[in-house]
Amino acid sequence: SSTVQNILMRFALHNSLNIVFPSQGHYLGKESPYTRKLISDTKWAEANFSYDIFALHTIWNQDEVEKTLGAGATYITILRDPVELFQSLWYYIDLKSFYKSDLETFAHAPKEGLLSERKSNRLGRNQMLWDNGMTSQEMDDPAAVARKIKEIENNFHLIMISDRFDESLILLKDLLCWDFQDILSLRLNVQKSSKKAALSREGRDALAEYLSADYKLYNHFQRIFQQKIDKFGQQRMKNELKILKEQEERIKAECKLKEVASKEVAKERQTWGKDMIGYAGNNDNPICRYLVMSELSFVDHLRKLQLKRALATLGRTNNKVHARRSTRRQQKSMRNSVKTKTNNSDKTGREKPLSTDRKFARKPRHNRNDENDLPNKEKHERSRSKSANKGRKSRKKMANKQRQGFFYEKVGHLFSCVN
Repeated sequence: SSTVQNILMRFALHNSLNIVFPSQGHYLGKESPYTRKLISDTKWAEANFSYDIFALHTIWNQDEVEKTLGAGATYITILRDPVELFQSLWYYIDLKSFYKSDLETFAHAPKEGLLSERKSNRLGRNQMLWDNGMTSQEMDDPAAVARKIKEIENNFHLIMISDRFDESLILLKDLLCWDFQDILSLRLNVQKSSKKAALSREGRDALAEYLSADYKLYNHFQRIFQQKIDKFGQQRMKNELKILKEQEERIKAECKLKEVASKEVAKERQTWGKDMIGYAGNNDNPICRYLVMSELSFVDHLRKLQLKRALATLGRTNNKVHARRSTRRQQKSMRNSVKTKTNNSDKTGREKPLSTDRKFARKPRHNRNDENDLPNKEKHERSRSKSANKGRKSRKKMANKQRQGFFYEKVGHLFSCVN
């Protein structure tokens, strides 16, 4: 999921899209489902931004996300084999210390007392259903699990499968009408395989029973994923996987990337967690830089850019209000300052010269430099000229996009292919 998030954030960066960010941190709800109130204190909310991408850690709340993104958004998520996920979680957040047990012992032990709890009230059993908004009590109700699975199927356009990640990327590219350049990726937030907690066959079976609700979710969407592959076409998938592999090898060579321990790379590439993998290599090329940037660094970077856009928007709005108020003050001041003279002659009967120090002067009737005072015919001609130039620019822009073979129409938080 960290790799998919990096893909979406790079797309946001290259297209200046707005992401649903909190004012700080990288969570949109840790222990309770997301609500729009979590971003109400941000400058982008104050600037009344519309949002294009929702891609941070959250407990899912479909209704609130729809209110945030607006109608027509494309929804995607990714699932992983539950035992593999739990093994990764065990080491990544140090569940061994929390449960005071090794993984093998935990797998066979009755889940009572401490072993029945979630670390930090949010991490542990059936993590995928938990992140999709189910409570621990609901997970033990088969009917509730079935309803949640059906709800996810109805709401999401694509459920990616971590174990078939490259194929998932091809389906993502097809769904969003993207190019191979948009889905280039490296494995991010990954542990060294030698550091993962060991587990016997019997221990794995015991854990699978413990995580049975997550397996119902995972197996259901495994079947749907295979149906999508069949519909896409096996040969077509094979051809596109080959192109993707070639593109990834090319970018690795260009960026001179190699896997090393995360602590050995630049700070913006370092990933939180024990014994994590990082990438050393070229940092001058922006493509290379953002391809391997850690989640926390990338979120902070994009948030700063979004803050600048929000402040600029708020500045323009405030300037418009200030300009309107200033104009009213000036007009009022003019009315108070200009005095009507009833007699423009001195005692000798000679006409007085007009004062040269008058603060406000009458505007000429037809000031050719002021478009508002132009005769109607000339105003009309200028307006037609501006409209013609605007139309030519618009047609030229559309022609450039059509030469590429497609153009994009914004729908919710991503883009959909039209032609």
